[in-house]
Amino acid sequence: MKQYLVLSSLAIVLLSSCGSNSNENGLALGEKKAALEKLKSQKATLDEQIKKMEGEIAQTVTCVVNGLDTTGLTCHHSVMG
Repeated sequence: MKQYLVLSSLAIVLLSSCGSNSNENGLALGEKKAALEKLKSQKATLDEQIKKMEGEIAQTVTCVVNGLDTTGLTCHHSVMG
């Protein structure tokens, strides 16, 4: 009988501790979700800016191939050992 009392008391303590923080966790969870959405939006914007800048760089790269200046062309260097 003593075991049941101890287990019941432990269960009550655990459940009450979880229940008392549910409002705080719910609020924090909502704030985290909002922050995550904001970060995802910023990431999408940054991804677009990165892609645009990479394209601009690729168009303006100066590459010397066999002594010829190929400014404005996309270059693909192969490193020979």
